[in-house]
Amino acid sequence: MVERENAAVAERSVRERSVRERSGGERKMDAGQVVVGQLKRSLGSGLVHTPAIRFFHPATTGVVTIFVLHRFGVSRTGTSPNHLRKTLSYLRRNDYQLLSLDEVVRCFAGEGPPLRKAVAFTVDDGYLDQATVGAPIFLEFGCPVTIFLTTGFLDGKVVPWWDSVRYVFANTSLHQFQLELGGTLVSYACSTREERFQSEMAFLCRAKDVTDTERRVGIENLAVAAEVALPGHPVSPNLPMSWDQARSLERSGVTFGPHTVTHPILSQVSAEAAEHEMTESWRRLRQELDHPVPVFCYPNGRLVDFGPREIRFAKKLGMTGAVTVDEALADFRRPKTDPDDPFRASRVAFPEDLLDTLFCASGLDRVQRRLVASTKRWRA
Repeated sequence: MVERENAAVAERSVRERSVRERSGGERKMDAGQVVVGQLKRSLGSGLVHTPAIRFFHPATTGVVTIFVLHRFGVSRTGTSPNHLRKTLSYLRRNDYQLLSLDEVVRCFAGEGPPLRKAVAFTVDDGYLDQATVGAPIFLEFGCPVTIFLTTGFLDGKVVPWWDSVRYVFANTSLHQFQLELGGTLVSYACSTREERFQSEMAFLCRAKDVTDTERRVGIENLAVAAEVALPGHPVSPNLPMSWDQARSLERSGVTFGPHTVTHPILSQVSAEAAEHEMTESWRRLRQELDHPVPVFCYPNGRLVDFGPREIRFAKKLGMTGAVTVDEALADFRRPKTDPDDPFRASRVAFPEDLLDTLFCASGLDRVQRRLVASTKRWRA
């Protein structure tokens, strides 16, 4: 039986853009979510101008919102340079703390600055547009940023698996084809640009939840089914930055951290493969750069994508911390009884507009979390 993907749901799942779902953890809103959702809607776009937002700032004490970004102005899911510039301008004008990742890690050790309205920025993978578009904007506003590099990508030896998927859907001449992945036969429509995009999103969503071997084989089968020959090296517009560009940015103040060699989901590969990916990426960074930061970035970054094994490997390498993408805030107010806490530093996907960005950074997001938690306790 052929299953047709619900494209809208697949896109939301892959892009993870709903602040409401990130904060509440459930699709069905409870009373706490409703209250804050109504407040947010009533403030509307005026939230970025009204003094009312100041009432939520106490909720930012002791926490850091660590944003993660990927592409800049070159793809449908990339960050608009204009939006990034407006966001950084707002944060600067309104006295937000813009922290380096090193300062964030020091906070885990109890050595960082007092935190209030604290924000940090990270960028994953090492694309060319990160060097030519994104990094100059951060430098323009004197905002610290750490870029996590997939070293095999910069060496020109690795095509990120999601870019292979995008290449297939961008270049197939077929209007529709079928493919089995994860035990389910799926029909992918490619008649229009929108259908291609939605089919691409649907495949990417599925590919994250199968084993590493199934993913590789699935992408090979995808290319065969779509009648597209996969490139053996990165191609435009998905090119990596060069090591020379990374060195130049490092001299200007941008910092870099390790993000594996080939970007596998580490929990889905053997212990030997996982340790090699982490060790070799750190070795290449130290070989090419003067001052790489000893903070590791788990590929994909969900809590199911790494575990005690990867934390142990990171410590063995001398890492001082590691970052995830579990859509929470890095909280330094609760007692640090677990020495692994610095290796589970939470990051939030950078939202598409200023209102949602401030929802995360201003304290309103944390207020919603508290209301949701209180409602759940009351129900229990």
